[in-house]
Amino acid sequence: MAGQAPQPRLLDIVQVVLERPLMYTACGSYNEVVAFIEGYHIGHRPAGTLWFEFLNWLREHLGEGEGRLIL
Repeated sequence: MAGQAPQPRLLDIVQVVLERPLMYTACGSYNEVVAFIEGYHIGHRPAGTLWFEFLNWLREHLGEGEGRLIL
């Protein structure tokens, strides 16, 4: 359809949430940010998603977190 803005990609959403976690969560903690992104994804996921593979990759690269997101 002409004139409609393209849907943001999941990666775009993850990036903006990680850049400004306090805009999307109460305290910006690691667990809040992951819950927010997971909730967003579940609401928009297409069939055959690789979301849980991404979560495993993220955990391997960032660790489990210490309850607070530090940027």
